[in-house]
Amino acid sequence: ASHFRSLSEEVATREADTESAVPNRMRAPLLLLAASLLHEARGFSGTPVLRSAGLKRARGGATITTQRMTTPTLYVKQAQDGSAGLGDCPFSHKAHMALKLRKIPFTCEYINLQDKPSWYLELNEKGSVPTLKGEQGTLITDSDDIVSWCDGRGEGATLLFDGQEEAGGLAVAVWKAFATIMKNKDEAEEKALEANLRKAVGDLDSYISSRNTRFLLGDSPSAVDCKAGPFLLHSSVALPHYKGIDPFQGSPAVKGYFANLQELEAFRETSYGDSVIIAGKRHLKSTFCIPCHSDANLMACASGMNCCYS
Repeated sequence: ASHFRSLSEEVATREADTESAVPNRMRAPLLLLAASLLHEARGFSGTPVLRSAGLKRARGGATITTQRMTTPTLYVKQAQDGSAGLGDCPFSHKAHMALKLRKIPFTCEYINLQDKPSWYLELNEKGSVPTLKGEQGTLITDSDDIVSWCDGRGEGATLLFDGQEEAGGLAVAVWKAFATIMKNKDEAEEKALEANLRKAVGDLDSYISSRNTRFLLGDSPSAVDCKAGPFLLHSSVALPHYKGIDPFQGSPAVKGYFANLQELEAFRETSYGDSVIIAGKRHLKSTFCIPCHSDANLMACASGMNCCYS
């Protein structure tokens, strides 16, 4: 009620200001329009908020113009299975999932990493994905930084929690073990590498069991779930197909956790089909870098050469 009394007083002030400048026959509809606009501009707190056209309220009630806000754009890997859809980059998946969880409006553009457009290399000289172009043109090329950016916007539960370093480290250990065994060409090393994978998954399983929550840090998804989910997705598809290994065997907590992730709309909508993951790893007969699918070694990959990961 006090909000509407305040609004009425403000409209009355506008009426006094326009008394001599506006003919009587036009005054009523103009004042009605002013009242409507003022009500729309106020947030729930009653403070005027000019959201559109990049306007903000300055001291003394003046309005100044800032840079026009645009819808953020997320650049991600394009599929390599012949389609023009979403590709199998877990780091793009992480950023994509965070945007969905925070319900941030955005557009998505797919980048062919085998033939990167010149305009994209001008935007991001590394040519890596994901890249986020924010509302005011700010570029973010690190997937963790994109997740942090998301947490300060949108709505819903926060993504950043204390303790994510431990859980994130366990997820990364699984990914490294997965990548190592996928790259292996020496049959004599295969059993040792599989044992290393089992240990990494087992450590994650023990962590999940000790917490007894739906997700890694609680009953709502967090930034570390955006990281771990895509890693587990790749492992669950590529290892059985190429190595005959079930990565979740003997780790029921990890298997249950992955099932919880698959129930999330934000995870499903940002995932890609099994065929996309399999196609993304189809060059296994030669020595190659899994992330960028090019003739490279781990040092070249770590330096960012043709790499889709950040």
